[in-house]
Amino acid sequence: MNHWETHLYTYAVALTQGDKIRPENLAGTRAKAIKEQGLGIVLLLELDPQLYISTGKTTSPSARQEATSATAPHDPEAELRALWTAQGVTQERQEEVLRQITAMAQPVYLAGLFSEGKAP
Repeated sequence: MNHWETHLYTYAVALTQGDKIRPENLAGTRAKAIKEQGLGIVLLLELDPQLYISTGKTTSPSARQEATSATAPHDPEAELRALWTAQGVTQERQEEVLRQITAMAQPVYLAGLFSEGKAP
């Protein structure tokens, strides 16, 4: 597969379009690129999308090392939201599901599962 046949390439091109691309479309394209290549590669691509468009490389080795040490820690919620947005899940539904996950992760909920076999 050529680099221009990937979601990563599509995302790189989208990044160069400025305000010509709607934010929700950009988020969807980013989510597909993350799913295909992983968050680390997408973060590197964001440093210089034009380089990837023209060469198929995300960054030079020195820039890659610098970016890797400077990137934020893994953020599963952000990745999940990007994926959901790409799939058309509304913000309200995303909030609802995250509230449910948060509630189920609480010690009182988990204790209820193991003490009586039912959630509180």
